[in-house]
Amino acid sequence: MPTLYCSALLKILYSGINSIQEYQTQKKMAPLKRRCFVTVGSIASFRDLLDEVLQPKFIEALKLAKFTSLELQCGPDYKWCKAQVENLGESMKENDISIRCFDYTDNMKAHMLKCRGVAGKQGAGCIISHAGMHLNPSCLMLLPC
Repeated sequence: MPTLYCSALLKILYSGINSIQEYQTQKKMAPLKRRCFVTVGSIASFRDLLDEVLQPKFIEALKLAKFTSLELQCGPDYKWCKAQVENLGESMKENDISIRCFDYTDNMKAHMLKCRGVAGKQGAGCIISHAGMHLNPSCLMLLPC
């Protein structure tokens, strides 16, 4: 019994759920949406990163981790990225993961905040960025290891 209780507590800590009762209620509900946001920054081209996250292995890993959407901020590689997404075509329909790409945004923070978990509404997502990205600390939720 202690192992199950500990497991439930860990899931509560890592998912933003506030109580065991809320966890049990959420467990009975339909799976929550979960977003992965990938950003290359503003003006730099980073096709290697975009190509990697569009590989079937990566998309399958997202599916196994219960992600429901992949959002790509592509900068100058938007047209290339959009063509890659279109080439994925039918195989993506099987994965139940929506993929959306865009070039630039004036509000990066809004895209990042969409990755935050909201108890009972949305599972915690993730942000993947190039190493030089200066993340807004108010967008982050650091979890203990």
